[in-house]
Amino acid sequence: MAGTNPPNGPDKQLLLDLVTVAPGNIETLLDGLVVRYNTGYLSSTTDDADKIAKAGENIASYRELKDLSEEKRPLFYSTDTIFLHITNTGIRDYRFKVIMQQFSITGLMAKVYDNYLHTSTLLDTYGATTNVNFSVTADPASAHPFRFSIIIITAMPLPVTITSFAATQQAKNIALAWKVSNQLNMLQYEVERSADGIHFSRVATQPATGSNSNTYNWVDEHTLTGNNFYRIRCIGIAGGIGYSTIINVKMGSTISNINIYPNPVTNNIIALQFTGMQKGFYNLRLLSSMGQALYTTTINHNGNNSTQTIMPANSIAKGNYYLEIVGPGNFKASKLVSVAK
Repeated sequence: MAGTNPPNGPDKQLLLDLVTVAPGNIETLLDGLVVRYNTGYLSSTTDDADKIAKAGENIASYRELKDLSEEKRPLFYSTDTIFLHITNTGIRDYRFKVIMQQFSITGLMAKVYDNYLHTSTLLDTYGATTNVNFSVTADPASAHPFRFSIIIITAMPLPVTITSFAATQQAKNIALAWKVSNQLNMLQYEVERSADGIHFSRVATQPATGSNSNTYNWVDEHTLTGNNFYRIRCIGIAGGIGYSTIINVKMGSTISNINIYPNPVTNNIIALQFTGMQKGFYNLRLLSSMGQALYTTTINHNGNNSTQTIMPANSIAKGNYYLEIVGPGNFKASKLVSVAK
């Protein structure tokens, strides 16, 4: 393959193996392909590897009237479709084994679409293998060479709103609870965890209920030593993706505090993380660097480790501010708030 453009950083890779499945769930590898994404790759197929057909079943990605066994694509902005070309199939059971690497931080959804059955299978974007089973039958349409495609969709706005998100340490476990409203056409919610608040991985999945609003619960029984950052990834049926605020529980920590995270804040939203704080009302005043009061409000804290957000009525200009907090038990604090625009 020609190395026309050097890649920038690690490739995002989609690896797919085609196997047969015999009784007893015995797999036999038939063929495979790989699709690589990077900003350094060309939109044409000049730096890709053509498929060399062999006897028996063949699978390739199909683009520009070419069958490709290893394809390099530039990063996409909204959606991307990989058309699969499968030939020489027989009447038997098959399985795709799909692995997506380096995709988890991009905030996207991927699915295999079956044009024959008109069904979709959601792919794991965190590096685990997703099995997609299908059969070729006596119906000629089930053996159509372009029966399958893979659709990758980047984050889109969702109507669902996470109205509260809390995490509470319970002995060696952490209990999470989140409440949603405007739950329209939602597929599922994924709990993501991180040790540093930046690199997240999925630790749990909960299917969405049919009601407009609901409360979801999950207990992490395999917590990390030290920081446990959590966020909820919301996935819609049509491919939309949204995220909750990030909350943190430090295992073994008994230090009570209120922190602002993330800081600098964006979109005129200030998120306050309550850790080990007493239940009750907390009075807040946002002050300019000159001490001028710009916004005041009161938060009713339920006593759990949780994140609550405030949104000043007027948009705050870029710069540094101070948030004064007064609460139960003579609690007083002044927090630096940086605003990035």
